[in-house]
Amino acid sequence: MATTTVTIRVDDTLKRAATEAFEGMGLSLANGISVYLTRVAATKCIPFKVEVPAYTPSPAFGLTGDAYKKHLIEAKKRILNGQYSEHELIEV
Repeated sequence: MATTTVTIRVDDTLKRAATEAFEGMGLSLANGISVYLTRVAATKCIPFKVEVPAYTPSPAFGLTGDAYKKHLIEAKKRILNGQYSEHELIEV
């Protein structure tokens, strides 16, 4: 069987944690990734549920939960009533 090299960039902490987990299963990091890719190739899907976590507004905005939802509803009403100003797109 011919092999090839796959190069990916991951967070160093993630790499260490995954390496430790795979070693606990008797696998190297490369073997663990190969097992994962084999499963994906065989099933044509990711072998676990992938979800977008519920959005929680950053406390940096000063609004969370119901207050943030109320803010969005009020902003929507203002926009629908034409109470907004347009801005040019700024590209960096």
